[in-house]
Amino acid sequence: MKRISLFAGLALMAVGTTANASLLTVESLTPGKYGIVNIEFNNQSLNVYAGALQTRLDGGAAFDAYCVDLTHFDYLPANYEVSVDTTQSLINGDRIGKLYNTYASQVNSGDSGAALQLAIWDVLVDGGDGLNTGSFKASGYTTEAFNQYTSMLADPLSGANPTASYYQAANHDNNLNQNLIGPYQGSAPVPEPASMAVLGLGALGVLRRRKNRAA
Repeated sequence: MKRISLFAGLALMAVGTTANASLLTVESLTPGKYGIVNIEFNNQSLNVYAGALQTRLDGGAAFDAYCVDLTHFDYLPANYEVSVDTTQSLINGDRIGKLYNTYASQVNSGDSGAALQLAIWDVLVDGGDGLNTGSFKASGYTTEAFNQYTSMLADPLSGANPTASYYQAANHDNNLNQNLIGPYQGSAPVPEPASMAVLGLGALGVLRRRKNRAA
C-alpha cells in the first residue's frame, strides 16, 4: 500500500461532534487530479500529494474529497469511522466551503487539483496569506498550479454556497485517518437519546439552582 502524506486539518475545528458515525472509504488519489508539492508546517518540511481523493461515504457514490488535516496521513485504500459535520465548524470554514463548492467540480488536471488543495490548506492555517509566509508554506508546485491557486484566492466567491461536508475521523490511532471535506451530504445527525438525556439533566440542574436561589 502507498503511504499518502496529504496532511491536512489541524484539530482547529470542530465545535461539536455527533453520536452517530459513518464509514468513510478513501479509495485512491483521483487520477489526473493531484500533484506533488513541498510543504512546511509544524517545523517539518515534507513532499506530499496535493489534490483530490476518490472517496465514498457509507458505500455511496464516489466523490472528490480534499484534505483539511495537516497532522495525520492515510495508507490508501483506507476505511475509518467519521462524524459528519459542515465546513462551518472549521476555522475559516465559510471560505473553505465556498472554495470547494466553486472549484472542486472544475478540477480537471493535476495543476488545478494541487491549486485547490493548496488554497484550502493556506486558508485553513493562515487565512490565505500566500505560500511564502505564515505557519503554512509551500514550494515545488508548477507555474500553472500557482497561477490557479492565486486566482482562487483572489476570487471574492460572491454568492457561493459556504456549506460543504466535513468528515472528522473518530480516532487518529498511529497518526492515521485524515479529516477531509467533500460535497454537502445533508444535516449532521441529531444526538442519540442518551446524549439528549444528558442535556436534559444539565438543564434540570440549572433550574434547580435557580429555584434554590429564589428560596
